[in-house]
Amino acid sequence: MFVILILKLKTETFLKIKIINILPPKFHFNIWYIQIEGAEEGISSDDIFSLPRPPAKTLVVGGSYVGLECAGFLSGLGYPVTLMVRSIPLRGFDQQMAHFVTDNLIVHGTDILWRCKPKKIVKNGTKLQVEWEDEVGKSNSDLFDTVLWAIGREPRLSDLNLDAVGVKCDSKSGRILVNEKDQTTVSNIYAIGDIQHVILLICS
Repeated sequence: MFVILILKLKTETFLKIKIINILPPKFHFNIWYIQIEGAEEGISSDDIFSLPRPPAKTLVVGGSYVGLECAGFLSGLGYPVTLMVRSIPLRGFDQQMAHFVTDNLIVHGTDILWRCKPKKIVKNGTKLQVEWEDEVGKSNSDLFDTVLWAIGREPRLSDLNLDAVGVKCDSKSGRILVNEKDQTTVSNIYAIGDIQHVILLICS
């Protein structure tokens, strides 16, 4: 519940807020793009919903839940989809359950390239020629209409000036430290969503 008191002094307005929630709007993230030639030809999971055309034959790069989710719903819509996974799916999750998900994707028509890494993307007319390397170093290529990067994103929180109010972020991930109640290092400020670095904290 928000409790807000607005105070007006001359020409300035001040907000006295009892509880603050920090939400992760789209513009507070940098999408990670793999550093290869032609990477800019790919799109993010945000962009897939605003394409001016059908995605058609799509390569989804990344074994995260976002990658699997996008591969799943695109296959469900009837588009030919290939999912490229560098190592294991859903890292950090139970692998037996993770493979239940990927097995289900395969049953519903998704092709999966295991232990492969993209090497180059070349625009070829309206198509994208993607070259990749498998785990033994063999090169392969195919044409796609859309390449979707789902290899992660990082928070861009510097413009929020969190240090000024004492909200701490993890030094490696850049995400906001929270406890099991989504509470930050400042007891009346909460962080929700992908900007969290989940670790148990004790707030006074």
